[in-house]
Amino acid sequence: MVTEIEETKKVPGFLYGLLLILIYAFISALLGPVLIKLSIMNPLFDKWKLFIGFVVSFGLIMPLAFVMFRIKNLDYNNIPLKHYLILIPGTIALLVVTESIVNRIPMSEKWEQIFAQAIQFNLPGFLSVAIAAPILEEIIFRGIVLKGFLRKYNPQKAIIYSALLFGIAHMNPWQFIAAFAIGYVMGWMYWKSKSILPGLFIHFVNNTFSFAIGYKYQDINTTIEDICGGIIPYLSILLVCIITVVVIVRYFVKEYCKS
Repeated sequence: MVTEIEETKKVPGFLYGLLLILIYAFISALLGPVLIKLSIMNPLFDKWKLFIGFVVSFGLIMPLAFVMFRIKNLDYNNIPLKHYLILIPGTIALLVVTESIVNRIPMSEKWEQIFAQAIQFNLPGFLSVAIAAPILEEIIFRGIVLKGFLRKYNPQKAIIYSALLFGIAHMNPWQFIAAFAIGYVMGWMYWKSKSILPGLFIHFVNNTFSFAIGYKYQDINTTIEDICGGIIPYLSILLVCIITVVVIVRYFVKEYCKS
């Protein structure tokens, strides 16, 4: 008879998550030249290349992820409407706080150009960033990977490992910090709610807010600090956001500790 310990050992761990990211990076690297060539042949295709590349890459690794982590179904339990409403200011506040850390990391002009060229402020760009990314990434990183990790590791370690993988998947130090922070929050919400829906909503709010700022100023590299136009207004907003994050985190911890 197979013991619970033996079953746990069979569950894929962190290294399998890294392998999944490498496969995704490999597929994306192969798709890149093809999408560029198609964009040259058809200018209309250029608007959709990010969306198509994103959907195809994740679409190809998703069946593999289900098999690798032995996941048969996704968890869709709902949470109270008031929780979704509270997550909106909490998500935006967390974005501002993590951005304050990321902004301290020097960025070369080359990387600024890469970020600027990565997103187009049009319908395909919005669908890529605010719709496709939350759905596909939450299915992979919380619905599959984290669900698998929770069978192998204790909850704290499982959430940290899945957040690390989520950060690594963004493949640059600036997005890694923000992705790890929000990935930890989304992982914790998944663990407590047994549902990918809260994380999907957080992801949607985070990406939509970032896209909206970029759209307004036509520059994805625009920060909250840039918008404030002065250190005093910025620090005031940052302080409010830090307090907001603390209050909302305590609220959810209290809420879920009751259940």
